[in-house]
Amino acid sequence: MKFICVIIFAFLQLHVAGQDSSHVAYWNKLTEQFVYRAKVIEELSALFNKSGLTDTSYSRQIAASSSNLRRLLKRAKVPDSLVIIEIQELNNDLVSSLTRVLVLSENDIDLKSRKEFRSILAELMAAENRIHKAMKDYNASCERVNRRELSYKIK
Repeated sequence: MKFICVIIFAFLQLHVAGQDSSHVAYWNKLTEQFVYRAKVIEELSALFNKSGLTDTSYSRQIAASSSNLRRLLKRAKVPDSLVIIEIQELNNDLVSSLTRVLVLSENDIDLKSRKEFRSILAELMAAENRIHKAMKDYNASCERVNRRELSYKIK
């Protein structure tokens, strides 16, 4: 009887470990996409600076948010609810700064016609699509392992 209990316990431990490693893999895919988007946003910010379109304070905000986000993502190898909240806040700051800059760029026909600008915007849209998919996969993983508190909330 003890032998059977030990076997069942060992099997359950392996099953839970497999779920956790799968969950962490989804988390890592999501964080990779956040890092990629931050790099694309930095490229876009640099392009805005070259064009003289925006105040450099926006670029500094983007650089600071991006740097802080990438630093935190590098440390966050395993999802933790407090870290997830901090990442959400930094992501919101980054996207908010980007939105302000994009609104300013709406009236600059010269910038919008540049191939480099269109290329970076296409990269940004692709990054957003990959983030959305990775977020859905990660949140589904949270549901499977019954860790809803670790899900990434979408604002």
